[in-house]
Amino acid sequence: MRRYALKEFVRNIKFNIFIIIQLAFVFAMIVFAVSSVLQNLRYYIPLSDYLSKDGAYIFVSKTVDTSKDKNALVNSSEYFDDALFTGQVLLEKELTDEELAKTQSGDFVGADKNPYDANAYAYYKNVADLYTPIMVGGDWLSEVDKYGGEDDVLHAVITENDYGLKVGDVYTQSLPIVDRGFKNVKIKIIGVMKSGTRSFGMITRYRSDITLDAKEMFKSYDVNQEGVPLVLFSAEELDKINCLQSVMGGMMMKFKDGLSDEEYINAVNSTYSLGTSVEFKEIRENSLKEIKNQMTVLAPIIGGIILLVIVSVLSMSAVNTNKQLRNYGIYYMCGCKWRQCAMINALSIFISEAVAAILAYVALRGAKIAGLLSNTVVTFGKWQLIGCLCIAVITLIVALIMPVLIIGKSTPREIIKAR
Repeated sequence: MRRYALKEFVRNIKFNIFIIIQLAFVFAMIVFAVSSVLQNLRYYIPLSDYLSKDGAYIFVSKTVDTSKDKNALVNSSEYFDDALFTGQVLLEKELTDEELAKTQSGDFVGADKNPYDANAYAYYKNVADLYTPIMVGGDWLSEVDKYGGEDDVLHAVITENDYGLKVGDVYTQSLPIVDRGFKNVKIKIIGVMKSGTRSFGMITRYRSDITLDAKEMFKSYDVNQEGVPLVLFSAEELDKINCLQSVMGGMMMKFKDGLSDEEYINAVNSTYSLGTSVEFKEIRENSLKEIKNQMTVLAPIIGGIILLVIVSVLSMSAVNTNKQLRNYGIYYMCGCKWRQCAMINALSIFISEAVAAILAYVALRGAKIAGLLSNTVVTFGKWQLIGCLCIAVITLIVALIMPVLIIGKSTPREIIKAR
């Protein structure tokens, strides 16, 4: 049957080219649609386990030193269980021996301009594993463990920058050490983030004009607007050198499980000692409402694409079957059954699908390399593949049904005589 299907495909090449172009367009539209759906979920899913529990997002209004005790925030209340936060880190230029000595004696008044000035934060692994931002190259912080052999080097991820720093570059800056002034440390860039991509945390203040949902917990960092790049460190690596870290801004605080109503109220009241807070249940409701609103817009588009595929394939399969009726009659007289004739048609459609999939992939990949998709939500992953496979299966099912409906009740003699 594969041989006959290939012959049918070649014999009707002009007709099949039309099918291929249409299917390639449909596959591309599915990639766009699925990417849009995932875009709406990409900020909620990483936080869903937290937001499904009791807790609050706290805008910490005072600086909390976590250098000596990373659990200082959790330990501030008997009702707190676990926290997700980003630590702020001060970066100075590489200091001379004289300047380092002054930092230890308390006589240091500040260094000259830092040639690698940047906003710096530290992520513990539980935060780094939450979400991977858009990377221009290299690895995200969640992969920092594979660089563990370089004990004398800190590993960092940086945004696109005007300093010319790229993956693999090593430079030196001075970082504050707990109770011991500053220390010059080598920093190796393991990854470069796209400017404008969102990263967890780093919200510096509460804004009453913003409805807080999961997306708002991932701040967009644009280098052009901020003036300096963003550098992210592994907090575990900073802990090894006793680097001074502090928390001020947004953080997620999960409450202990099984709190009574009274204890829950006490837990919420406990957050006020740290700053302004918004309960998880409010954030969860806002997030799901926003997702629902966006899905309401996307659902008709996706439904329209599926309907387009069904109607188009039904029509094309009907036309193709009518064109090939005489051939199917000959196949039947040579020993093929009607379902095998239907399979020949389906295999011919499958060949068209395969070519269309390759065409769509090449077109989208080429557009991405050319930068045409840089301002879109289009991504390539398993869910996009599953979406395209679903369309392919629907197409094949329709391609199998139509020949049976047309020729199933006719005899070979009637078909050949009619043609």
